[in-house]
This record gives sequence, structure tokens and C-alpha cells, in this order.
Amino acid sequence: MKPYTITTEVTADINPTLADELAIKFIPMAFNLDDVPFKHYTDFREMAAKEFYERLSQGQVSTTSQPNPTEYIDYFEPLLKDGSDILHISFTSGLSGSYNSAVIALDMLKEKYPERTIICIDSLCASSGQGLLVYEAQNLQKAGNSIETVAQWVEDTKQKIAHHVIVSDLFHLKRGGRVSGATAAVGSVLAIMPVLRIDEQGKLEVISKVRGKKRAIAYFIDAFQENADAMHAQNLMISHSDNLDEALKLKSAIEQLNPEHTVFINEISPVIGSHTGSGTLTLFYIRK
Repeated sequence: MKPYTITTEVTADINPTLADELAIKFIPMAFNLDDVPFKHYTDFREMAAKEFYERLSQGQVSTTSQPNPTEYIDYFEPLLKDGSDILHISFTSGLSGSYNSAVIALDMLKEKYPERTIICIDSLCASSGQGLLVYEAQNLQKAGNSIETVAQWVEDTKQKIAHHVIVSDLFHLKRGGRVSGATAAVGSVLAIMPVLRIDEQGKLEVISKVRGKKRAIAYFIDAFQENADAMHAQNLMISHSDNLDEALKLKSAIEQLNPEHTVFINEISPVIGSHTGSGTLTLFYIRK
């Protein structure tokens, strides 16, 4: 079997310890904080998550930009030169143009390296939903599966990745047009938090609302038990933006349901956090 490398963007929101253990190439992405440029890497080398969310709370504004095709070529070409095929699992095209940039780059590289197998998949996933997909893909790679087999599994599984997202900071959703100004104002006063999911086109969709943190945890557990084989051990991922206490409570509740579940906790990166703000809590798993 020919060697291949799984690649993805840092929007996969996998914690630094786990990222270091994986043979996955994570492509950094840019964000600007009050017009000062930064790049996010899995080790948060340019800005820690806590500092980023503190700056947001102080009123600084963060914007993001996708890698262009030339940047993707710079990340991909050394792998091809070293004799590795590439399976790229991209951040959802429903929220970013990253997938299109990656496709352009890889199409150019296919002409230059026709002997290499190069596959690019639109994950239709975000944050640790994307992370869970690439994590399980690498588990299959470690088990000896070919690039074609793993790619087919990703295609077959990507829309089974459940995304449950509860956001407490409505300002950033309002700025991005996800909720109305009136909803944001009322929600902030009444502690109403919108519940979002990633739909079939890989876009964010508001599907419900909860009031208060206790109800948020209960919502996650109810959704998990309803949509997953909750009693069968599986890997799950939780991501949060400066909301570790609630993430730990959610992890504990899931482990009480079944101690055999493996639950990873990740911090939401500045790239994703630019659009969610602080206080976000998420749960990702594979639906039955």
C-alpha cells in the first residue's frame, strides 16, 4: 500500500496534546484582531485561547480569511515531493471558501504529480465535528486501510457527524447575520441561548433555544441519547470557547451514561471563535 498523509485545517479544533499524537498535517489559518494579523496553529503559538476571548470581551473585533490556493500548494507540495499521497478533509464549504481553494491547489498539483493519488473531500463539518471525522479517519489509516477505503468511509460518514452547538454570546452571531438584532437583545437579557446545528449543506442553522446552563447540559444529553447509540462505546468530542467548567460537566454527564465512552475536550480556536464568541459549548458524535 502506498503511503499517504491525511491533511485538514486547524478549524478541526483538536487539542494540542491530541494533535501532537496524530500523524495528521494541520494547515494553519489566519485571523485579524483589530486589524492585527495572526495565524492559528494547533499549539496556539501566536495567541492562547484565553487571551483571544479576553480581547473579544474587551470589544476587540476579530475577522478571518481562508488560505489561498498558493498557500495550500506550499503545504501540500512537500508531502508529494516526499512520495506521499494526500487525503485532504476540508473545513465545510458551507462556512468558508477553504474547500474551493484546496481543490484549485490540488488540481494544479495533480498535473505536476500525476503518479500521486490526491483526494479532496468537503467534510461539511466544523470545529471538533471536523476534528472527530479526521480523528476516526486516521484510526482507519492506522488499521491498515488504503487511501481509497478511508476516503469512501469519510464520504459515507461525514453527514452522520452530529453537531450540537449552544452559543451564549449572541453579539457575534448577530454580526454574522445568524440571529436578528431583536433576538440578540432579548436573548442577552433573558439568558436565552440559541441551539445550532450544521445542516446538510454544511451551514449553521438555528434549531432551538434554551435558557440557562443547566438546561444546556440537559439538551446535549437528551440529543445524544435520542440520536446516537448512546450505550455503545464511541469517541465523542466537546469543544468550548472559554467555557471549560461547563465542558467538564458535560463530559462527566456523558461518562456517567456510559463510562466506556472516550470524550475529548478541545478549545475552540480563534478562527471559529471569531464567529461564535466566548461561552460556546458543543458536542459532536457519530449518529446511528
